[in-house]
Amino acid sequence: GPGSGGNQIFVYAYEVNRHMLEQVVTALRLPVILTQEISRADVVLALGSSMRQNSKLRQVARTLQLPVFAIKANNVPHITRALRRVLQPDGADREEDSRLEPSVDSDSGSDSDAPVGGRK
Repeated sequence: GPGSGGNQIFVYAYEVNRHMLEQVVTALRLPVILTQEISRADVVLALGSSMRQNSKLRQVARTLQLPVFAIKANNVPHITRALRRVLQPDGADREEDSRLEPSVDSDSGSDSDAPVGGRK
């Protein structure tokens, strides 16, 4: 179970505010290690809008069979929720962002550039 020291999760963050990430990991004492080498990562944590635009990163994650967790915004609550999902992947909470990875492998999906509430 958790707390056995050896089960840290390596997280590769893409376009996620690293300072906030480190804050959350430290504050909640999460068994998370941030890595900048995707080949060492167990999961990818990405800003959803950036992830959609980066088919190469999606491809690499698929090749390495890394689960991708998307956050909708660079803020502490979103990052906290995402990290909790990373650490408890069986939570039903995961569904809401799973549309990022369509099961049909087409990068030409008509919804690829639909606005997703992220208007500035």
